[in-house]
Amino acid sequence: MIIAANRKREIGFLSNNDFVDLASSDSSSRSLVPVNDHEISPSYIFHHASTGNDHEALVGPRYLIHSLTTYWYLTIPFAILLAGLSATAVLMTFTPVYRANAVMKIASYAPYIAYTTPEPQMNPEDFTETQIELIRSSLVAEQVLEDSEIAELPGLKSIEKPIAWLTENIRVQQVGSSELYNVSLETSDPESSAIIVNAVLDTYFAVRAKDNEDQTARVLELLGQEKQARSAEIQNLREKMRQLGQDVVGMDPYTGMPQKNGGQAGAGPLERLRERLTAAEVDRKMLEMEITAIREAIAKEDLRIAEVDVEMAVGESQEVLDLRAMIAERKSMMHRVESTAAGGRNDPSYLRLESEVKGYEESLKRAVASSRPKITDQLKSLAELDRRDTLHELEARLETQLVLENLLGLRYKEMLGTAGESGNKMLELEFARAELEREERVFDLIAERSMALSTESRAPGRIVLLQPAEPTLHPVASFPLRNMAIAAFLSGCLPFGLALLWELSTKPISDVNQLTSNTAQTTVSEVAKLPVRTISLGSRQTKAMSIFEESIDSLRVGLLLGEKHNTVQTLAVTSAVHGEGKSSISSQLAVSIGRATGEPVLLVDGDLRAPDIHNIFQVSNNLGMTAVLEGRATLDEAVIRDWSDQIHLLPAGRLRVNPHQLMTRDSLNKIFDELRVQYRYIVIDTPPILSASEAILLARCADGSLLCTRRNVSREGQVKIAHDRLAKAGIKPLGTVLNGVPTRSYAKTYGSYDYARRFE
Repeated sequence: MIIAANRKREIGFLSNNDFVDLASSDSSSRSLVPVNDHEISPSYIFHHASTGNDHEALVGPRYLIHSLTTYWYLTIPFAILLAGLSATAVLMTFTPVYRANAVMKIASYAPYIAYTTPEPQMNPEDFTETQIELIRSSLVAEQVLEDSEIAELPGLKSIEKPIAWLTENIRVQQVGSSELYNVSLETSDPESSAIIVNAVLDTYFAVRAKDNEDQTARVLELLGQEKQARSAEIQNLREKMRQLGQDVVGMDPYTGMPQKNGGQAGAGPLERLRERLTAAEVDRKMLEMEITAIREAIAKEDLRIAEVDVEMAVGESQEVLDLRAMIAERKSMMHRVESTAAGGRNDPSYLRLESEVKGYEESLKRAVASSRPKITDQLKSLAELDRRDTLHELEARLETQLVLENLLGLRYKEMLGTAGESGNKMLELEFARAELEREERVFDLIAERSMALSTESRAPGRIVLLQPAEPTLHPVASFPLRNMAIAAFLSGCLPFGLALLWELSTKPISDVNQLTSNTAQTTVSEVAKLPVRTISLGSRQTKAMSIFEESIDSLRVGLLLGEKHNTVQTLAVTSAVHGEGKSSISSQLAVSIGRATGEPVLLVDGDLRAPDIHNIFQVSNNLGMTAVLEGRATLDEAVIRDWSDQIHLLPAGRLRVNPHQLMTRDSLNKIFDELRVQYRYIVIDTPPILSASEAILLARCADGSLLCTRRNVSREGQVKIAHDRLAKAGIKPLGTVLNGVPTRSYAKTYGSYDYARRFE
């Protein structure tokens, strides 16, 4: 960091590790020129931990931006490569798809020839929706695929579940707001598409016509039987009237009987009641015939449930869903064990989970097999209920009609009985004539209904096929540009997604706000990134070096000249893990303190396992802390005082045993108590806290600790754990430093203020 003007000795830190390039110099002159006592470093700032959650809202965007800016040199090439490969794969596997289209008309209301039905019809929208679902139903699909020639078509032969595929891919779409509908299907073979669409429509019309024709024919048959019965009844009534006529007037009643409504019996309320009773009886007979026809159709037809409907219902049962969820959970656990455990698939946990998965799969098979018959019966019951909705509606109407007819019949018989008690033969004849007229009226109405039904059965269909499907030679898409673009986009996003996931999993620290918000650090300083040393120093690199020096001086001022820290004599510089710059910071901080105070500063290398201070200053590591702890040397013998007047070094020494056998609280306290007498400031370079537990022992010998982190290297979780361990051990935290900050960012935040003239 510091260039001594009178020694030509340079200490330059590499940007990616803790080692320095120490230039050769005259070993006889090793002193630092003290700086002015009024030196002020303005760029140290305290960042207090935020108590709110404002920063948490920026976590997502920050990680996204950081992942893009940090790993762009990897993500962009891989994104371009994956996008190209995906687009090429889509193009290589592209198969042209041909669409066959048929046009049909679904009228809002049923057309008629001469008679309109008095009963209310289904809502036009509901009727249309019912027909569309029938076209796309498994009932039609199953009958279509029963034809072996259609099942072997190229568009269907390679499909594993053709019924489900056909019900999902057949399309019925309205043309604008008209009564026209397009029925279409897309397959890889144009001939197959047209054949399948036409077969679906033919089957649909056959299913619909069969239901309508069978029901109409049965109603007509019942009407014929009723007409025959009514005709016989009329003949009996006519014969009865002839006998009464002979007895009363001595002549045929059809020639000598008074005209209708000329007598007492035929006039007034009785005749009107007879007309109402006749109409009610005819309506009741028509309902009975229609109900009989529907019941016979239901009894004769074998109700079939589509296999695809059964499979879907079985898959949605709670027992099957629970078993599948447990299987998926165990398989996810197996994947985690395989990727994390040392034994992989041979790990006992993996083998146990694999056994559980096999057991659950067997239970799933048994559950599917046992629930299939029950669910099939349930679906049949539901289908039966749906088919009986119309029947139940007709039966309800029949009950109402019976009540009305019974009331009218009782009233009519009551009126007839009152009139018949008079013993008037002429009046009895008149009543017989009225009964005959009623029966003839019933017969005429039944005949009229039969004629209307027969006539309207030949009316134009409500649903008409206007244009059958024909093969087309033009595919829906001749070039899969859209699919290629989608595949390229999704594949191109994959590297960026992986980079973001890596960021979210590791949570590297990128700025001081992240430290204060997410790791509970109270005060944080930043140290600029040291520029890489080249043979000749240009103006840009000289400025960068100046900013780096200022950042180290700011750290030193904030640590040692603040009111809370003015009693600090021994400073432990540590980090969570290796590679976070603690050796660089401790070395440069010691040099800065010595340069500023003009007093000797002792730099102790406490990292006995992986010492680095002797490499940074290029001194001998034969004697050091290890030799003092082992009793092979005294502190005066181990401390190197000839490197410079301001910097004295206590290397780690060569480790021969486990450091825990050497480092004890008493032995370390004894050493540092002796060193405190000799030096005003002592800087200890400790091992990483999470990697070496002896770091806590060394830190407890100091008056406070400085936790080092490196930008885009240190992780939130590790820093937080290290901070908590220091706090639990009762070690006073002096602050946290974020090193490796880009020079430009540091200058933008704190400003740049260089010397007008360097040292003369």
